[in-house]
Amino acid sequence: MPPLTEPLSGVLAAITGATVVKATAAHRIVGAGRAVCHGSTLHIGRLVVAPDLQGRGIGTGLLAALEASAPPAA
Repeated sequence: MPPLTEPLSGVLAAITGATVVKATAAHRIVGAGRAVCHGSTLHIGRLVVAPDLQGRGIGTGLLAALEASAPPAA
């Protein structure tokens, strides 16, 4: 996956109307994800976890938080 080099305007457009979550450890962002619901489908996008902390349940927690934010019909 190429590095994220989107301009701020692109990031703002991508998250408008989306649910955005992050995971932190101390003062460090160690994971993040976003989701948007279209009809009855929840689309998960850019779910990421810091490479040195993968395998510790951070991604699972982020995914659970995004799923919990979805409307019941999704």
